[in-house]
Amino acid sequence: MREWFRVHAGNTAYVVVARDVVFMKALSNTLVFVAVTAPVQAGLALCLALLINQRLRG
Repeated sequence: MREWFRVHAGNTAYVVVARDVVFMKALSNTLVFVAVTAPVQAGLALCLALLINQRLRG
């Protein structure tokens, strides 16, 4: 695991692993998932809400 930068806060050091290949792949997968899933779910929810809100016989 390669570190990108280290932040020192008192006696503890926090390491950001932004150069790790697995971390970057997981981050890109998460961003793609959110970019695709959120609009699709919002659109589907809006369509279902509009269908439920209509006056239908029966």
